[in-house]
Amino acid sequence: MKRIFIFVLLWSIPAWAFCQVPFKWDFDCALGITSYQGDLDALKVNAGFREIKYSASVSLRRNLSNHLTLRFNLLAGQLAGDDRNFAEPEWRIRRGIAFKSPLIEGTMLSEFYPLGMYPSKGKFMRARNAFSPYLMVGVGWGFTNPEVDWNDANGNEEIN
Repeated sequence: MKRIFIFVLLWSIPAWAFCQVPFKWDFDCALGITSYQGDLDALKVNAGFREIKYSASVSLRRNLSNHLTLRFNLLAGQLAGDDRNFAEPEWRIRRGIAFKSPLIEGTMLSEFYPLGMYPSKGKFMRARNAFSPYLMVGVGWGFTNPEVDWNDANGNEEIN
């Protein structure tokens, strides 16, 4: 019985060690929306809601310590805008320009948690801190390839 107790005690010591992050890897998937705001969008009228497109993203995060992580994100979606969605001003319908574009974005980020992500003592280790501010720094890359419909098949006077 004494040997079993010592074996279980020694085997469970790593569970008490609070110097390790409980999960080394995090994997996330998300679905969302993209919306264009610019020349082919009337902010006061639309606020970006007439050309909503869907997007999907994946994220892989490596927890290096309780205070530092490295994260990779990839997002894919579409952007679109169309003058014909707006009756005002009247020149928008006459101009009639529209576009659509794929959107691909990749980022590599580092997150620093000065207070730590997980409690260091007194609580079950897998529970996250209720308050864990962080600083983030990283680099990103984006790709778009717009296909524009200039509405010029009949000699559009608004764009000449």
